[in-house]
Amino acid sequence: MQSSNQSAQNTTIYRHCMQQLIHDALLHEQSGCDGFLAGSGFMIESAITGSASEADIASLGLKGIYQATDTRGQLDRAKSVILQRRFECLTGSTPDYFMLLQCGNKGRVDALLFADADQQQPLELDMQEDGDLYPVPASR
Repeated sequence: MQSSNQSAQNTTIYRHCMQQLIHDALLHEQSGCDGFLAGSGFMIESAITGSASEADIASLGLKGIYQATDTRGQLDRAKSVILQRRFECLTGSTPDYFMLLQCGNKGRVDALLFADADQQQPLELDMQEDGDLYPVPASR
């Protein structure tokens, strides 16, 4: 988790979305993993790959971008700029979130969330269950 001086409100991501991002990052570690984060308010509800068509993502509530590092932990900065420009063209605004998926550790992915493309303003990221895999216990 990361602390933020910018906002008292934590950002939350649905577990299935985080699992999808981790899976994609591990699966595509040589070719890269990038795209857009969609949701509402302080909730990230889904991820859309960067190769998705504009028609597929036009109606979604885009909130940010995500990008994975390569196996050496290096980020493709040129691809970051392209993603940000595409986001701005689609939404008319700058991204609220920049998620970095660090893939430098074999078999493990660390997700870091930032409020800026330069990764200088970290944000808190919490995960929320969104299915019945981990049901909330009923009170007796």
